Amino acid sequence: LITKAPTVTSVTPNSIAVGHADTSFTLTGTFVDGNKYDVVATDASGKQATGTGTATSATTMSVTIDLSQLGVGKVDFAVRNQIDGGKGGADGIYGPATAAALATFQQRAGLPATGGYDQASADALTAAATAARSGGSGGGTPGGPSGTNADGTVTLASFPMPHRCTFWDTWGAPRSGGRTHQGVDILAPTGTPIYAVQGGTITKVQYDYKGSLAGNAIWLTAPDGTYFFYAHLSAFANGVGKGTTVNAGATIGYVGSTGNAGVPHLHFEVHPRGGSAVNPYPIVKAVSGC
Repeated sequence: LITKAPTVTSVTPNSIAVGHADTSFTLTGTFVDGNKYDVVATDASGKQATGTGTATSATTMSVTIDLSQLGVGKVDFAVRNQIDGGKGGADGIYGPATAAALATFQQRAGLPATGGYDQASADALTAAATAARSGGSGGGTPGGPSGTNADGTVTLASFPMPHRCTFWDTWGAPRSGGRTHQGVDILAPTGTPIYAVQGGTITKVQYDYKGSLAGNAIWLTAPDGTYFFYAHLSAFANGVGKGTTVNAGATIGYVGSTGNAGVPHLHFEVHPRGGSAVNPYPIVKAVSGC
């Protein structure tokens, strides 16, 4: 499993002037040579600034970032995620609608319907996963749809994980800051394999970082630009990264609770032809067997 994100061990210049006039830095750490990254700088108060970086080797990265709005004093740098490969992303918050969905599952399982995640709920989810019929395969198959259908609908070639029915329609549910839920949350135990729902290319990979909503995340893009967003992963499958080509059903990661997740689950989005997200619930349900 790939569990270690790019890291920063030192910064040059390491003494930042009053007012943070510097905009160019060299980071030393562990990177992928030639890859581009988002970089986040955080001051002592927690205020952040973002910039871009390019790994010039496996251990160095050249960064351009404006720190003029940060407070005077120590600034911490961290690699946030790889950039390029499509717009979009999830709010990633485990909010009231998903809590309500978990409460529904708890009620059906004969547990107190609190909407909170406890050991009894974890055991019930594990039992449900064991009872559910298996689906997908480690390597995947090349068949299946390759994007959005001619009529604008999307058909998945594979359910996003071994078949299970622990998901509900929470599309449009309110989120903080006036946002709404743009995906479907599929509850599953940590470590459950996550599958490519169509054949395509991994166009973006995000690693978990402080303050992240989506945590470890993957963007999978079909040939026509349709992309699928997976959030809160515990880890990525071995060999999966930006530019990896995968078949439908291939394992690309594992369920987790990174970012602002609350409980282990997969947040899954569908963006037909690279546009705005559409309600993925009926699309997922159609291949769920539920």
